Amino acid sequence: MEPAFRTYGGFDAAGLRVVGELDLGSRDRLRSLLRQLAARDVDRVWLDLEGVIFIDCGCMHELERSRQVVLASGRRFELTAASPMFVRVAELALYDELAALGRAVVRQPWRRDQERGDPDPELPDVDADTRNVDGLPHPPG
Repeated sequence: MEPAFRTYGGFDAAGLRVVGELDLGSRDRLRSLLRQLAARDVDRVWLDLEGVIFIDCGCMHELERSRQVVLASGRRFELTAASPMFVRVAELALYDELAALGRAVVRQPWRRDQERGDPDPELPDVDADTRNVDGLPHPPG
């Protein structure tokens, strides 16, 4: 799946939202956009990675490099949202700072639905007297 990138800019902040897969095919585009963000004269650079469904270590490295450049210039680098997949790969690849930033903002899909007031489609309405923890009927007897 070809990722979708959307950049945002303002007087004090610039950001990037990514949806899809970040891999060898999208690495050059990601690198270019991150460099553009890092070059902006803003106080804060932010990323929304909630829509990332796959990320390889090369793209993770590009994110870490951008984070270091932004921080070295005395500005803030923030993740405003992250997918569980992003956090897991950051942990496995030992990008500890990115993993920590991601864990702080990761929102599970069920929580997002609850915040919007939508019923959770993955968690059935369960009557504790008639169903077990898997949502299946108790065996007879």
